[in-house]
Amino acid sequence: MFSKKQEYELITAIRSRGEVPLKFVYMGEGARLWDEISRKESGDGILGMEHSLLMRHIEDFFNAFSGVKRLNVVDLGCGNGVPAIPLIRKAKDAGFDVRYVPLDISRELLDMACRNVTAEFPGIMAIPKEIDFEAGNFADVAYEVGQGGYVNFFVFFGNTLGNFSDAGRVLSNFRDSMGSQDYLLIGTELANLSRIDLVVQRYVEHQPIRRIHLMLPQKMGIGQEDAEYEVSWNDRQQQIESKIRLKRDVDAMLGGERIPLRKGERILLMRSKKHTESSLTKLLSDTGFRNELLTTDADRAYIMTLVQPTRFSV
Repeated sequence: MFSKKQEYELITAIRSRGEVPLKFVYMGEGARLWDEISRKESGDGILGMEHSLLMRHIEDFFNAFSGVKRLNVVDLGCGNGVPAIPLIRKAKDAGFDVRYVPLDISRELLDMACRNVTAEFPGIMAIPKEIDFEAGNFADVAYEVGQGGYVNFFVFFGNTLGNFSDAGRVLSNFRDSMGSQDYLLIGTELANLSRIDLVVQRYVEHQPIRRIHLMLPQKMGIGQEDAEYEVSWNDRQQQIESKIRLKRDVDAMLGGERIPLRKGERILLMRSKKHTESSLTKLLSDTGFRNELLTTDADRAYIMTLVQPTRFSV
């Protein structure tokens, strides 16, 4: 399931930081589990808020591409591709010649996204790219798919920005991959401290999410009897965290290597950082983006912002 490089990265993360990076969960069997979760929640929760906000402002987002005829919808961390379908439909209705370019670390999710999008739009060209955008920019890919007069509309949906240990590094990789006419649309959940307890409880009670978080530890030999699953709010980092706490000494195994873990140790499985409108705007500015359009839902629970790299010569 993992390349040697990915195995080494995962082993290093566990040994040095006590973390299983969430991106590895979506490879292999995890792709199917995520598909199940996202389809069940498409009408409510984060995905429902995102879809509603996108549809209300879709024409405003497309106004940025005035004069453009050929458009690549570049789906960053594509998942099953379903959230991009309404955007593609509206782009085609607006007269754009649209291609679908999903980017993900998971080959399984890429295949799934391409199947879902091409089933909805027979004849659409899908150009999947297996990329770990935490590892560096992908300007070569963006430049390649932009040939022939195509402009890239990068979309980053599903509150994924909050899952990274260093969101600034990921955003910098996006910035360094974008051309002068390209735009990036980001959707993410906003912090609402008055309802954090409810959000934490949702994670605690959500059995499919618990199952996907525990999948990799179990594959490494950490059974349910070895560890307790915990979900908590980290006030200092402004993020929800899921962890396992070892109830006894365990030797995890990965890629033929033994990883000794001791009773009482905690291993981070997931983070979901909750931004405020001001903190997100500052993060984007600090990483070299300028805001073209920013909007939230009525409850200020979800935000979408359309950004473009800042030109330092202007």
